[in-house]
Amino acid sequence: MENNILGLNVSYGWAHATVQSLIKQGIVTKKGNYVNISDTNK
Repeated sequence: MENNILGLNVSYGWAHATVQSLIKQGIVTKKGNYVNISDTNK
């Protein structure tokens, strides 16, 4: 299964792992199915 994110074919697994890593680093926050960049200086 692949998603089209910003015009690029990216696997769901890669996107999920990347978002989870960014959440753990405090760079993004997740609300429901959406994520927001919370600290652009990190």
